[in-house]
Amino acid sequence: MKLYKNKFNMIVILIVIILALVGCGQSVESNDDSSDSDNKTSTVDDTTESIILAGIGGGDIKITIDEIKELKKVNEDVISLSSSGEETELNISGGLLEELLIKHNVSQTELDGIRITATDGYSMEIPSEILKNRDIVLTYEVEGEPLLKEDEPLRIVIPEERAMYWVRSVSKIEVVEKKTAAGKQVEKVLIFDAAISNLDKQDYEYYEDLDKAIKIDDLLSEFVPEGKEQVFIKASDGLQRNETRETFKDAFIKITGENSPMFLSPDLPEGMHVKGILWFSSEKVAFLTMDKALGVYSKLIQEDIEGIPLKEVLEDIDLKQGDIYTFTASDGYNIEISKNDINKGILYKADDGSTRVGFEGLPKNTTVRDLLSIGVK
Repeated sequence: MKLYKNKFNMIVILIVIILALVGCGQSVESNDDSSDSDNKTSTVDDTTESIILAGIGGGDIKITIDEIKELKKVNEDVISLSSSGEETELNISGGLLEELLIKHNVSQTELDGIRITATDGYSMEIPSEILKNRDIVLTYEVEGEPLLKEDEPLRIVIPEERAMYWVRSVSKIEVVEKKTAAGKQVEKVLIFDAAISNLDKQDYEYYEDLDKAIKIDDLLSEFVPEGKEQVFIKASDGLQRNETRETFKDAFIKITGENSPMFLSPDLPEGMHVKGILWFSSEKVAFLTMDKALGVYSKLIQEDIEGIPLKEVLEDIDLKQGDIYTFTASDGYNIEISKNDINKGILYKADDGSTRVGFEGLPKNTTVRDLLSIGVK
């Protein structure tokens, strides 16, 4: 009887242990589910229900989509115009960026630019010219319906501007404060073809073509001091945009084939590429691409030579003004020209493809062959 009682007790104890273990297992599983759920909720909040407003007051501000929906709702019929000229009609609804900024004591008209970043890394800077003259709609409805999943949490729409500025799936809006004019001015202009003549050219596959390209980091290391200023790019079709130096230096410039010279990288979304670069500048040094310049600036003929006005080019690039300008060839030959004679200058391409500069009415030794740079003394 005693033996039976002992066996019974052992069985009871064993059952209790098993039940306890099962209970613990259920508790752990329940906690895991709760943790996963919390994580999912947090992810949704961060990626589909809010954006970051940066550059105001020195810190990041989290803006929920509900806050944007509390702004005065605007509804507009707009036309999306692609770089190829394709038009798409849309009806969009959202709040105005200006109203959101005003709530944080900033007006978009006071800013030098706004950089919009998407969840996939695509970014686009909206320049001050657009900020001063256009409404920027923080869009959360298209054709009366919520955004498609791939466009969430927000889409930027700027009526009457090209679709390249209409960033989808916005994650961050960063304001850029105004800079002084002196901080923007260029102090040296280099002729792009001459500057890259000794750089390594590598094969670059662009769609089905095999073109040549240079690493931008090689070019900057050779001619531009280290710095943190953004890079300004102007294309021959009038497009203007800023890019961070870090992103720019890690990319390439395609120098042959279609749309060259072209800023691009396999690591960047295609929408960030810039076709037909006219000139770009970084840390007060600019690079001019003559092939594009000849098709953009005014035609000028001097002594049977056809080219473009030197003064018009320098004004467009915003070269710092001085009393004396220095013109240097790739072989080191250089001349000095008075500011009073700059308007006599002509830039043109010789038969060998090199760039030359000449000055009407000045001695022949003021003509510089294979021009490399223009500076201010």
